[in-house]
Amino acid sequence: MKNRKIDLPNWMDQEKAKIIVELRGMGYTQEKIAEEMDLSQQTVSRYLAEIRRKAEESDNMDKFFLGLLLGGIGGTLLGTIIKELMEE
Repeated sequence: MKNRKIDLPNWMDQEKAKIIVELRGMGYTQEKIAEEMDLSQQTVSRYLAEIRRKAEESDNMDKFFLGLLLGGIGGTLLGTIIKELMEE
């Protein structure tokens, strides 16, 4: 499968967004993600909020997240990620 880019704002790094979503889907807190990635918790929060906004705008949320996670953890975890993002 080819590597696809998701239409994210210019300030967002595609790879960082992918890792943040993967870690969040594995149950990491925003604080732990920030620590692991050497980012501030506010930056992680901003990424997650923007990813959630983009997903809500998308007419196909599954495609959005699969595109973001392409080459990552995929399938079963996708539902967990969506649930976590929507609950915040």
